[in-house]
Amino acid sequence: MKRNLLFICIAILMAMALIVSCDSKTPEPTPVEPKKNVISIGSENYDSLSDAVKAAKDGDTIEVAEGAYTIDSPIAIDKKITIKGTGIGKTVFNIVESEASDTKVIDINAEGVVFEGIDIRAAFGDKKLAYWAINVNKNNFTFKNSAIKGDFSNVGSGVDPIMMGITIAAGSTGTTIEGSVFRDCYTPIYAASSSFTLKDSKWNSGVEVETLPTKATVISGNATLEVEEYQGKIKFQAKESDVKSYLKGNPTIAFFVADVEVKTE
Repeated sequence: MKRNLLFICIAILMAMALIVSCDSKTPEPTPVEPKKNVISIGSENYDSLSDAVKAAKDGDTIEVAEGAYTIDSPIAIDKKITIKGTGIGKTVFNIVESEASDTKVIDINAEGVVFEGIDIRAAFGDKKLAYWAINVNKNNFTFKNSAIKGDFSNVGSGVDPIMMGITIAAGSTGTTIEGSVFRDCYTPIYAASSSFTLKDSKWNSGVEVETLPTKATVISGNATLEVEEYQGKIKFQAKESDVKSYLKGNPTIAFFVADVEVKTE
């Protein structure tokens, strides 16, 4: 009899526990605010882009959360990595100083490096030095949906403006610049290589192409930002007859023939 009563009591308790379980609602997950000013590779966080680049391995993606960051010394990238931000105006790198005039602040020394959703800006204050934001030495560099903002404050003062954009070194191939914006750079892009793609981008000062265009040169769908003191033009050091195919769908093109500039609207 006692054993039967014990079984009955256990059965009642189990039934009550099941009822309570069915009536309980699954708690809603607590919303997680997006992290700001975080540079990470997987689950590891780093204090600066320089630290993240040093820690990265070939094939890694460095994710940079929304926020403002500082670059205070040159960075050499010698691994195939992707640096991915959240977009123009959201993930911002302020270049605050460098070692000397003509410094390449970010030096690309590996193939297949990608910058996407990154906004790089000059923040030198009163310094009157000339810098390249990015110098491309290797093949297949990509700069996509990103921006570089320079500073025209020194124009006319007897010294160079303090920010230039991307230089594509002779011998490097396959650089792609797409969907990007270059504002107030003395030279937004300087191509010493004829193997590059420049498309769907905007600028308000002169892009310079040192070499003759080839089948590996793709320039399409570009436009100028508002043009003030500097014309948003493409300067080819070539005869007009050599670059006719680049006249349509691009900003004003200026041709240099025997050091004499000939403008074609």
